[in-house]
Amino acid sequence: MREAIGPAPWFIDTWPEITGSNGVVYSWKCSTRREDGILTFLLPKKENSDPVLAANGWTVAFKVQPNGIGLWYLLKRNLKFKIFLPETLPHLDMNALAKLPVTSGPPECDNYTYSSGSPVATFEIPKSLPEGDTEFEFPTELQNLDSLLLIANYKDPVNGQDGATYAVYELFPKQDRVKVNPLHWFTLDRFDDGYQWPTKIARDPETGHLIGTGFRIGIFELGDDDSSLNQWLTQKTEMALFMRGRPGNQIP
Repeated sequence: MREAIGPAPWFIDTWPEITGSNGVVYSWKCSTRREDGILTFLLPKKENSDPVLAANGWTVAFKVQPNGIGLWYLLKRNLKFKIFLPETLPHLDMNALAKLPVTSGPPECDNYTYSSGSPVATFEIPKSLPEGDTEFEFPTELQNLDSLLLIANYKDPVNGQDGATYAVYELFPKQDRVKVNPLHWFTLDRFDDGYQWPTKIARDPETGHLIGTGFRIGIFELGDDDSSLNQWLTQKTEMALFMRGRPGNQIP
């Protein structure tokens, strides 16, 4: 779980470094100079380098082979993805950046990323996809990516607000499909959404099961279906206070 990639600004130590075709290595740093929030910057590792890309909180980065970086984040109805080639991006105008909004929570508008250049690809995945596999045409820039796991908000198309509020999304760009695994046990009547939420997901190479964690909810293991709750791997008294006594969801 420590190595699983999570959202900024809490988990940028898990974000990947990128090496450009020119050999320049880019890494991530946080800035706390803004009173209204924290920005995460991508910049060359050499000394006195200026950033080429900035991301607001709640953004998640992933590597795009061979020299790209991807960022995904939440919009009201969709998950949005942007792919950048850092070596093609001009340095950010820090004076102009200081005037732009920084968010301490998920914004409703698309102001998660800032760059002086354009992404090489963008796309959106609806948060209301049905459970299971859905065909989806990915940009060619992702054809070197076998799969991408993420955990995010879900708008249950069957049960509405009474249904799952989060899902595991597994992207298969080479196969042009998305698999959605709603967490039917993570509902508004069992958790205090906004105070408790999942942040990271990864597959255990030994068992093949998905392992997740989040704020104030401990570490959990999903079942063979990548959806149902198999067991809690850590005991959190704080979380037990917010569970509603549903069978099978209590922490031992």
